[in-house]
Amino acid sequence: MRPLVAATIAAFVSACGSTAPDGSASQVAPRYTLTIALGGSGSGNVRSTDGAIDCPASRCAATTQAGTRYTLVAAAAPGSHFSGWGNACSASVACEVLLSGDQTVSASFDKDRSTGTTHELRISVNGAGTVTSQPGGIDCARSCAASFDAAATVALTAVPTSGFIFAGWGGACSGAGPCAVSMDVDRQVWATFQATPPKDECANLRFSPPGAAPGRHEIGQVHSGLCLAGLSDGHGTLALQAWSGKDNDFTVHFLGPGGELRKAYPQADLILTEQLAGFEGMSLERVDPDSYTLGWMLRTYDMDGQQLAQIPTKLADHLIIHADPLGGMMTQNLASPAELRSYDEQLQLRWHVSLSAGDPWGSYGSAVDRAGNTLVLFVGDMFAAPNTVDAMWIDHDGRVGPKFRVAGPFPTFPSQVLLTQRVGSGLFVRIDSQWKGQIESRSTSAMSPAPTWLEARPGTTLHMVRNGRGYGVLPEATEFCPPMVVEIFAPTGAACGTATFQPSASSSRSCKFDKVSIGYDGTVMLSYGMDSSQCVWEWWPGVLG
Repeated sequence: MRPLVAATIAAFVSACGSTAPDGSASQVAPRYTLTIALGGSGSGNVRSTDGAIDCPASRCAATTQAGTRYTLVAAAAPGSHFSGWGNACSASVACEVLLSGDQTVSASFDKDRSTGTTHELRISVNGAGTVTSQPGGIDCARSCAASFDAAATVALTAVPTSGFIFAGWGGACSGAGPCAVSMDVDRQVWATFQATPPKDECANLRFSPPGAAPGRHEIGQVHSGLCLAGLSDGHGTLALQAWSGKDNDFTVHFLGPGGELRKAYPQADLILTEQLAGFEGMSLERVDPDSYTLGWMLRTYDMDGQQLAQIPTKLADHLIIHADPLGGMMTQNLASPAELRSYDEQLQLRWHVSLSAGDPWGSYGSAVDRAGNTLVLFVGDMFAAPNTVDAMWIDHDGRVGPKFRVAGPFPTFPSQVLLTQRVGSGLFVRIDSQWKGQIESRSTSAMSPAPTWLEARPGTTLHMVRNGRGYGVLPEATEFCPPMVVEIFAPTGAACGTATFQPSASSSRSCKFDKVSIGYDGTVMLSYGMDSSQCVWEWWPGVLG
């Protein structure tokens, strides 16, 4: 109902005026009326090309804003002929009026003299479309002809078929505007329709070769080259993490897009999600100051890496988090009591849903689609329906939908189910390493097959590119740091090119492990270890944003 309410309010403001922020009255465009007056001894019709005027059949006046331009066409009825315009128009066939005040246009039609003479009007159609006439007689999509009184003026209308556009007239008419033919002699008119140019599905997805990485950052004293994939928020702020080898001992650096270090956290076991501005996530730490009990502390960080808010949670250590594309994050506890919680960007709780009653066999996990709806996956009934996957939707307000069978049975028990966002809404489903299907947002039907282009790329992951208009297909991490190739696809599956990202020459010689990631703003990041004691990140700010 919101669009209707907004439209109603807009109409009221347009009619009654509005108030500027400083309290003064804002200007509303004046409205004027165009009136058609018919005269003469005969009869006929006057129409505007936009349909606002159709006189005398229905509307002989139209009121609209100043500056509106009307194109009027006159067509005589059988036995009459058009004699000419008057008042605001003086043209002989078509009339154009620019509304700068209340105006009147007169059109005269006189009865034909009884000459008994007729002439033929022949129509030829090129392409796909239809030509009709006023007065009637012509209605054809290929070639046709009709005879009209010698004193008649025939108005022709061209209507293209779906997938075509009207390109213009030829013969007794020219251009692509109104066509009116005087039948004082035999006439021929042809109409040309052209196929609509095919939509370029990759127009907003193409990119230039990325070249060398503009940004580079290192963290030393790491364990076995364990360098996590880089993250970036909607403004290009980077969050880079490396493990020292000790329990829960991660170093986290927050950097600006240009590589300046904004904040460093040693010994911070952080798991982060990207936000429009900053990051949100959780850290494993002592949540009770009076005991040594470890738990998850939920946290938010701004673009400088400064902590904004924190919430201790009593959830067990089987906790996973997912970014909510509408802002904030969702947490899921995989242990008992199983539950989901949704938080906004300030860690305010949106909703809380317990899964205990509907999850006797365990959960595969969950994800939030780009419409803000959460899909939870369950292990199917091990006795009644072995090797199956069930699911349940929770909308953005926390309303829980029914449980349903989403996939299976499979030949063997799936060990991993991965959910990835689709453009717009809904999710793709990967079973182990194979892309198996897709499911519409809030649908309770079994998943449909995965698109062919995705099915042919097992082991890959997806990330949105170009502000959610397409997909970046990311290859698996590799052992010896070859160039990482990201494929770009339109939502229809059209291939829109590839982008190659590789470590700099000075790094590639000792590079031990390589992974590629795409951030919230389209920043592409490579992360790799060097000599088992140093992590390096190189990045291309916003290159796929």
